[in-house]
Amino acid sequence: MGGNSIFVVDDEPDVAELIKDLLVINRYRVWTFTNAKDMIAALREIRPDLILLDIMMPEMNGFELCKYIKTSDKLKGIKICFVSAKSAPDDIAKGREIGADDFIPKPFENRSLLAKVKALIGSAWEENGGAKVREAKPTESVMSIKTYKKGVTS
Repeated sequence: MGGNSIFVVDDEPDVAELIKDLLVINRYRVWTFTNAKDMIAALREIRPDLILLDIMMPEMNGFELCKYIKTSDKLKGIKICFVSAKSAPDDIAKGREIGADDFIPKPFENRSLLAKVKALIGSAWEENGGAKVREAKPTESVMSIKTYKKGVTS
């Protein structure tokens, strides 16, 4: 058993909402943010178990935000998993060097994201009665959300 509260930080609102929907249907408590500033403000009141964090964001990028969290005595225990299209080996290595706990390259499969979340903080279903994990729809990868909304299949 683990925690079940997650912050999703991605400057693309559609991506953040898609990830949120997937996690909420699997009984995680989720807050979404489109920038680092708003997420940092929320940390004053809520301490999530996990932060799913994009790298490429305006003002403060994901690497800078991860470093900020991992160097704070009060926040460093929060798990961080990058979810990013910026997934070259150097990017993954840099993320690990500054304290990220895991990395999910975009596009990703829903089941892969759920498996990583469960590995990092446990299953919210187990905490809430042991029901089986459910798969959210659409089952397309997160990067196909724009074409999905236009009605184009990829």
